[in-house]
Amino acid sequence: MVSVAGIPIYHWVEGDWIAQAHAIVNLLQCGHAEQTEVARAFECSTRTVRRLQRRYEVAGVSGL
Repeated sequence: MVSVAGIPIYHWVEGDWIAQAHAIVNLLQCGHAEQTEVARAFECSTRTVRRLQRRYEVAGVSGL
């Protein structure tokens, strides 16, 4: 689950990588966090975060 200012805004079941990737992209698009913050929180590289952003821009959720 991800919360912003104490309010839960995204949640998914463990192992649902598409939902997690969608949360990553949405956090960035909504301006809730920077790439480095998201990468640290989700324990991935900033390169992975950028890759997810590009895939989402090209193909939407189905690209994730």
